[in-house]
Amino acid sequence: NVDGTIYFPTDTLEVMSVSKSGSIFSLWVEEPAFSNSAGSISFNGGVPTPGFTGSSGKVLGIVFRAKKAGTASVSFASASIRANDGYGTNILTGSGQAQFDISGTQTATPDEPAPAEEPQNRTVSSAISSNTHPDPNKWYSNSDPRFTWSLPLGTTAVRILYSENPNSQPSVVYQPAISSKALAGVEDGVWYFHLQLKNANGWGPVSHFRFQIDTTKPKNFKIQIADDRDATDPIVRFIFSIAEASVTGDKDFIFTAKDEISGIDHFSITIDNSEEQVWQAKSGDVYNTPVLTVGEHTLFVKVFDQAGNYLADSISFEVKPPASPVITYYPTELVAGDEFLVRGKTTTNSQVIIYLEKEGEPAIIETVNSDADGNFVVHLKNGLKKGLYSLWASATDSRGAQSADSAKLSITVKQSDLARVGTKAINVLSIVIILVALVIALALLSLFGWRKVLLFKSKLKKETREAESKLHEMFNILRNDIQQQIKIIQRGSHHRVLSMAEKRVIKKLQESLDKTELAVEKEISDIEKI
Repeated sequence: NVDGTIYFPTDTLEVMSVSKSGSIFSLWVEEPAFSNSAGSISFNGGVPTPGFTGSSGKVLGIVFRAKKAGTASVSFASASIRANDGYGTNILTGSGQAQFDISGTQTATPDEPAPAEEPQNRTVSSAISSNTHPDPNKWYSNSDPRFTWSLPLGTTAVRILYSENPNSQPSVVYQPAISSKALAGVEDGVWYFHLQLKNANGWGPVSHFRFQIDTTKPKNFKIQIADDRDATDPIVRFIFSIAEASVTGDKDFIFTAKDEISGIDHFSITIDNSEEQVWQAKSGDVYNTPVLTVGEHTLFVKVFDQAGNYLADSISFEVKPPASPVITYYPTELVAGDEFLVRGKTTTNSQVIIYLEKEGEPAIIETVNSDADGNFVVHLKNGLKKGLYSLWASATDSRGAQSADSAKLSITVKQSDLARVGTKAINVLSIVIILVALVIALALLSLFGWRKVLLFKSKLKKETREAESKLHEMFNILRNDIQQQIKIIQRGSHHRVLSMAEKRVIKKLQESLDKTELAVEKEISDIEKI
């Protein structure tokens, strides 16, 4: 037994006729019918026991007429093929579709019967669609599906049902007819929505629509890390397994997760703050990260099922630097301009960077590759300038892992003997030039000082003469005043006898005046001798 509903676009195609001629079916549960307004064709037929055996057979012949140029797709909205096993098991594994490109060129059409809507003695059917669960083969986390269908002219009632059986007969009647139905809280699993329409000729064939619901997150999600993983490898490997598995060094992490309803769909992987990477994986697949830097990292993973439900987990891990290169030979002292040679050892086929830095100057950088034994050599032919240098190295191996810097070594670069002799000669000449310059400077300074002394002496004599003249003038005035006072006192002795005190004062004044005059004349004389 086979039943189905075919959809076609009503804007580009219309059915001219549906023919059972040459069909492998001899029994028809429902006669083939079509609706150009709804764009549907339905049928339900079969053959008696022992049924049909073969790889293919004709069921119907359908003639379409193109209404305009464009592309038209003809597909099954629903279909089932039931085995003749006594249970009516649906053995349909899939249904295809036909694509037609319609050009604008007009051609003569054969005489065909005029298009007809449903004959008056036909029942009706309608295809089911859903805007919440549109794809029957996809899983959805929405447990509240909604279904819609069209009602051909003359439909008086509908009956519906949803069940886990793809061939259930609907039993819930709605009269007058409804054209949509919303369900709520449907449990997880694979379900079928069943629809049957009724018109004046009775109940039509049943339409079926498959929908899948999964609202449950994946479970048992776990990230394991291998105890013997090479922590110096900057590329980290993940493997996905649906069951517990041992973790060995050929894989750094293992993800185990299950989803018993829709199944695992993909992983979302984020390392530190990097962009999220989507990994579509099946059990046994391995994911390799890009090269990671040395240091601590955090792995954050979400596992999604096919309905979009997810579970998350994270783990921290460290990428360690490989061993630093070892410098086995270098000169501790050399002469400026001499060639410079360094030898060392590291991992095989690695890129080695040699740094040679003089204090206060940018480092000299040389890059070489190690050989199959890990040996490397750096040769500087231009030599180095005088000074104290630091020497160290780092390496990046073939995996992209970068080592830490090696310990810094010291190198002293001295001047050559010839350069030192030349330097000494230059230093002696510099000293002689400086001494000559100092002698000349002292001579000039002495001349300048002597000239200043002569000018000062001339000025001093002039000032001395002026001071001497002024001093003589002032002393004469002072002497005259004192003499006048002495005379006044002496004139008083004509009238009375002077006391001993008054005599002593006159004597003392006269002596002081004589001594002062002698001292002033001596000092003036000494100044004139300068």
